Amino acid sequence: MKSYQKMLLKGSRWAAGLLSGVLMIASNPIQAADVTVSGINFSNNNGKAMFIMFSKENKDGFPDQAEKSACGRKPMINNLQTKITCKDINPGTYAAVIIHDENGNGKVDTNFFGYPNEDFGISNNPCRLTGRSFESAEFQVGKEDVEIIIELD
Repeated sequence: MKSYQKMLLKGSRWAAGLLSGVLMIASNPIQAADVTVSGINFSNNNGKAMFIMFSKENKDGFPDQAEKSACGRKPMINNLQTKITCKDINPGTYAAVIIHDENGNGKVDTNFFGYPNEDFGISNNPCRLTGRSFESAEFQVGKEDVEIIIELD
């Protein structure tokens, strides 16, 4: 066999190996899921909802640093509720918050003690008295779609 034929044979084996590796990766993508969150018990339909979902890797942004969120939306409120879907969320640990931005200023209004003046709620609906930390609000996302309900108070 001539040298250029050997090179061609080696090249085609390399290309076949590369192609089979690419096909294996493409047929086994990371299983991303959709996360649908319903916010209920808004005190009125004024303003908008501020929805923010954080991954465990960015939990230091919880509950109000939207720039660190895995998904954020500002949906309308209808009939004292709202619904948000975040598509293609990678498996992991997350926590979500919904804030009723009643006056539409795009921020969380707080009182003198730093407590929100506007209604809010977080995933798992923990009691206000036990605190509202990332850990108390965390939920798991795997291969299957997730649906949660957040009650505002």
